Amino acid sequence: MKPELLALYPGAQGFDEYYTGPMDCYVGSHDLNGKRFPDAPRLVVDSRFRIIWQTEAALSFIDRHPKAPFFMYLAFFAPHVPLESPEPWFSKTPKNLPLERRQALAMIACMDDGIGQIRAKLRAQGIEKNTLLFFVGDNGAPLQNWDGSLNTPLVGEKGMLTDGGIRTPFVAEWPGTFPAGQVYDAPVINLDIAASAVALAGLPHDPVLDGVNIVPFVTGEKKGQPHDALFWRWQSQAAILDDHWKLILLGDKEKFLFDLNGPDGESELSKNNMIEKYPEIAAELEKKLMQWNATLPPPGLPRPVAQHDQAWFDANVKEIGPSRKNGVPAASQNGNKKQSEDE
Repeated sequence: MKPELLALYPGAQGFDEYYTGPMDCYVGSHDLNGKRFPDAPRLVVDSRFRIIWQTEAALSFIDRHPKAPFFMYLAFFAPHVPLESPEPWFSKTPKNLPLERRQALAMIACMDDGIGQIRAKLRAQGIEKNTLLFFVGDNGAPLQNWDGSLNTPLVGEKGMLTDGGIRTPFVAEWPGTFPAGQVYDAPVINLDIAASAVALAGLPHDPVLDGVNIVPFVTGEKKGQPHDALFWRWQSQAAILDDHWKLILLGDKEKFLFDLNGPDGESELSKNNMIEKYPEIAAELEKKLMQWNATLPPPGLPRPVAQHDQAWFDANVKEIGPSRKNGVPAASQNGNKKQSEDE
């Protein structure tokens, strides 16, 4: 394997063991029984649905490390295009739904089963109460190349910095430490997971990490909020969430200001844009946002609007998303079964 490729694999990023690969093959340091490959990393072909072998890899890892502290990152590749119809989950989905929706539900059900097996394994090993689990979605569903998932009632989609693109499930479980059913309302971000893991491992805070250890905030040991503000940058978009105000920049072309405490929040972006009503607030938020942008590599925000960004906003701002019937995009109503990568 080329040295420049090896530098991209988890073994060069601090992981002792790994399986990486999106579809019917993976590059791994071990086989699924936990035996290390002498010529690792090795490419292994596995024709089963990818979530199945990802779950097996996780269970094998836990079996081999029942007592030693560990950090495990499991990036389930579901739901995601290209869509599949894994059994027995697909046959259990409602037959009246569009194909893409049934496939997404089947893929999610397979993932749910995998998570259940992992939790059962932790209990069987006697380490459930000593293990903190995070379950976090990486982004909202794509609506132009539909993957069967929905963002309703949030506005926007994958690739946008509206809530439909970046506000995702974030669930944590730590039996005996986190109260069951507790809802923590302060804004957090997936970057907080790494910072929390470092702190729980007894290591000093790493200034390279942008996240915050959120555990003492969730347990009530610390008051206030973990973040003064949250920031995002993607292609020609940038956004800041500061208290209940959110500002989104689309290059040098559009600015959107929303009061997330209001009854409509981000809904109907063009209608509820408060940029003209509160110009002073927008200017202060933009100042903070651009100060943060100046610290990134490369600094600053690309000012020309990227083609993809413009297409997303055209589809989701003037009319909220594609024409829909019963929550299903028009392409699926018309029997369009085309599937393509949205990356």
